[in-house]
Amino acid sequence: MYKLQEDLNAEAGHLLNETLLLRPNTAFAVAWKILFVVAILFEISKLALKPSLGTYKDLNMGNPLNIESIIEHTLLPTPVSQLAACAQE
Repeated sequence: MYKLQEDLNAEAGHLLNETLLLRPNTAFAVAWKILFVVAILFEISKLALKPSLGTYKDLNMGNPLNIESIIEHTLLPTPVSQLAACAQE
């Protein structure tokens, strides 16, 4: 009985390792899963924060900014050509 169980476990392990297209413990698989979770979290936060982000308005048009524009405005520095010290020249 134990011998048959060991043979069955060995055969099942062999079949599982052969039939997988991509083993789940590779660096690519792990990075792909992390990227997927981050993208889902970004989408959920976008939907959850949409009402509070409606207060941010575009100065030129008056339309509400989307989350990508708010993140871009927050993270990117102001170009040197738009600084007040450069505008005086």
